Amino acid sequence: MAGITFTLIGLDELRRNMEALQPRMEHAVKQALYEEAQELRTDAMEHCPVDTGTLRDSHYATLPEQHGDAIVTEIGAGGPAKGYAIPVHERTELRHKVGEAKWLENAYKRRAAGFTERFASRVKYHFERDSGPPRQAPGVPTDPGV
Repeated sequence: MAGITFTLIGLDELRRNMEALQPRMEHAVKQALYEEAQELRTDAMEHCPVDTGTLRDSHYATLPEQHGDAIVTEIGAGGPAKGYAIPVHERTELRHKVGEAKWLENAYKRRAAGFTERFASRVKYHFERDSGPPRQAPGVPTDPGV
């Protein structure tokens, strides 16, 4: 029986190079995730019910953080509106002059289409430019207590 044998030369060098690029890739992934979070936040705010504007203005997007082998960001609303944000979001029987129930959930559903392509494109962009760690976007609260 005939067989083919492959020999990979330079595996140690390849491994070192990959390890050296790991922080750059992590920064690119975090920046891409934060950009997606900001856009989801904007979409949610555009569909949030408005009476006084407090609930709409309470939306936030946290800077991505490493948790074990996951990179996590949080998008939500609350802060000074925390006492009523969940009931306003969940009560679909209520009709609002401006906005809709489930505005955050619906924003997530709208943004789900095309996420993989957008995310991959953003990671590539930030990796190629060595953008560094994500920085808070001007005017975008990162604290759920805002």
